[in-house]
Amino acid sequence: MPRAVLVCVLALFLISTLGCGNDLEVVAADIDPSSVNLIGIGATQQIRVLAKYSDGRDPEDVTLRSTFQIDPPASAPFAPQGVITINASGLLMAIDGACTWTKGGTDDDPTYGTNPYKLTATYENHQAVAFVSIASVVNCEFPDPENASKVKIVRYSN
Repeated sequence: MPRAVLVCVLALFLISTLGCGNDLEVVAADIDPSSVNLIGIGATQQIRVLAKYSDGRDPEDVTLRSTFQIDPPASAPFAPQGVITINASGLLMAIDGACTWTKGGTDDDPTYGTNPYKLTATYENHQAVAFVSIASVVNCEFPDPENASKVKIVRYSN
């Protein structure tokens, strides 16, 4: 009987020490995607917050354990506070009218610019930033998503 107790104690000790020495540390956080374009009131986009670890393992989705802040741009055609929301699972939604886009250039060679909202996610003291452009008011000219790769798009500093 004492031998069985000794084996159990040793087994428990080995199991409890398997995780020791594993100083896994978060080294960075990222938001995916890092650039979002919401078109129309009610438009949504799912984002994920990904933690990167010191041992190089695949990034972990930590969205549900992150906090979020959305800041309006310093200047944009029409971008009031509170028109974009984000829930705990990382779902962004345009809930009111705003326009961060401008259009320049010519009809044949247009250039679009955006001064987007800044989305900051925080996980374990690591911050990640993404940019959210919005076109949810009449006469807000934005690049056609189907042809966005064919036009010049400029993101202004926030």
